[in-house]
Amino acid sequence: MKRRRWSVIVLVAVLLAACGDDPLSDFGNVSDWLGESQPSVPTTEPVAVGEERPLRSIAQVAWYNGLASGVPTDPDEAVRFVWERSTGSDSFVQSAPNEIAAAVPGIRFPTRVPTRTAQVTSQLVFATRTGTLTNSIVAAFGLWSTIPYTASYSISQVAVLKVAVDSTATEVEIGDPTGGCGRFSTRDEITACDPIQIDGQPAWWVKSLDGDTLVWYIDGFRYEYWDRAAVGRLNVEDMVRSMAPLGSLDILVPVGGSGGT
Repeated sequence: MKRRRWSVIVLVAVLLAACGDDPLSDFGNVSDWLGESQPSVPTTEPVAVGEERPLRSIAQVAWYNGLASGVPTDPDEAVRFVWERSTGSDSFVQSAPNEIAAAVPGIRFPTRVPTRTAQVTSQLVFATRTGTLTNSIVAAFGLWSTIPYTASYSISQVAVLKVAVDSTATEVEIGDPTGGCGRFSTRDEITACDPIQIDGQPAWWVKSLDGDTLVWYIDGFRYEYWDRAAVGRLNVEDMVRSMAPLGSLDILVPVGGSGGT
């Protein structure tokens, strides 16, 4: 009997060893059970214990729409180029970053984003009746921790950046509650507004039930960054300091992607 018991133990040990270092690996990750896809882009090197690295280079992040070919250099032509392939009924049209850079000259994007960001979605925003860009929001970007649209937004979306054409920055005083926070606190869901300065320029943290949004101006554009994953105000302010022309960024095409829209 003892000899048979030892034989069984030895057999089990051999089977487990054959499975490799992790005998339970075949069961997959918990996120797989939830139906959440894994990012298909390289990750940064491991962070040492006690070391914080809340932001990563945008060059390490894939753009969901890749790069488009044959994009006109004239802004009006670039807008028509995108609108012609749209459904004609949706305001938000998926657009490659080089299409947005051509259609909206001067638009900027952070060169450093939250470390959790695996992919970025990019859209131009149209007035559907005219097929032209709206001024209220001309472009929108989503930052995602997974392949976009494969898991719930609350799980996979890290942040949303909206860009509007707005040249009123010089008219807004940082300490003027009527000209500053008053402009961004008109909706019922706004609970607080904190005016700040970033490198001497006015900005506003607008707090709502959905989280914190930073509002700031650069060269005739108003940027609104919704910190959905709550990476923290100081980190978002560092992102603002890293803003650069969208057309100057090194664009990483998703693994397995076509590189076009």
